[in-house]
Amino acid sequence: MTARPVFVGALPVPVTGQTKANEGLIRWLTRNVGAIHVVRTTRGVKGCQALQNLVKVSRYIRSWIEIVLSTREGRSAPPFVYVSMESALGRHLSYATALLALTRGVDRVVLHFHSRDALRNPSPLLARILARGSQVEVVVLCSSAVEEATQHLGFVPSQIRVVSNAVFVREETTALQPGFSTSRPTTSRTTQVGYFSRVSYLKGADRMQRLASTLPTELHRAVAVKAAGSPGDVVFNAPIEYLGEITGIDRFRFLAGIDLLLFPSVHPGEFEPLAVLEALSIGTPVVASRIGCIPSLLPAEWTLDPDATDSEWCRVIAFCLGQHPTERLELAKACFDAQTAASDTNLRHLVGRRDA
Repeated sequence: MTARPVFVGALPVPVTGQTKANEGLIRWLTRNVGAIHVVRTTRGVKGCQALQNLVKVSRYIRSWIEIVLSTREGRSAPPFVYVSMESALGRHLSYATALLALTRGVDRVVLHFHSRDALRNPSPLLARILARGSQVEVVVLCSSAVEEATQHLGFVPSQIRVVSNAVFVREETTALQPGFSTSRPTTSRTTQVGYFSRVSYLKGADRMQRLASTLPTELHRAVAVKAAGSPGDVVFNAPIEYLGEITGIDRFRFLAGIDLLLFPSVHPGEFEPLAVLEALSIGTPVVASRIGCIPSLLPAEWTLDPDATDSEWCRVIAFCLGQHPTERLELAKACFDAQTAASDTNLRHLVGRRDA
């Protein structure tokens, strides 16, 4: 019997951007590879937060590393182990998983980096991982992260593949069909502008509050501003309508009900925001800070430097809204489709399904 590939990652709760991406990745692997074995590490990662050194972390993982090894069927090891790299102490857990899998007979390990923190903070185990050469392949979210993986971690470009989370967002939107509609309101004279992220200074919520007050005057039109996301260190006031945290299909209903999503983040660790991808997937245009992977997701004319003035934001917003609605929708979807096409190709290469 053929050995099943193994996926190791944080699932299923709490539902963060990384766990949502992991769930999409599992769906992709199951559909394109076949049966896979999933090792859920959420409980393990939480337990590691209280641990103070790598020795204790290594001891902690032994029990569930045996789960990986137990997926052997007959005498063959799994064809590959796909490790979703965790942040903080959890990343040591992930490196140890990869190393033990390699030393116990797995031919190939794929390390999937979802965050900048994991890229910029190597584990003491990294040197032993690098010594495995071509047995280790790396996944990052965008081209700018390739440089980080080479500079901070020491991987060579030939080991690295770019796979946007767009391919996993597509898995989610596909799962929601046909109960979800991407149709846009056509009769309202009020422009609907949205914000969808944690309500914090780092995510630009303070700028969003200012823009909500100035956009009607700057755009010379009626503007309604709606916001959704988990509470943070900023409190939204009128004229913003704050809907709180929303999940599941309500996320896409929110994004489909606005004409434009604003993402004014100044977070130094911003990578590839799922809200931006989700908006593009259903044709909602996005005006965002030029930070992290965002420049590779959006047209240049829809992005601004993080320190741009509010007036400059109003100018770019006016430009985007000045495009014909159909043109905006098609351009947003084209940006998303470009990401998914490239990601599919690279994922198929990684799992040995080039002809799939």
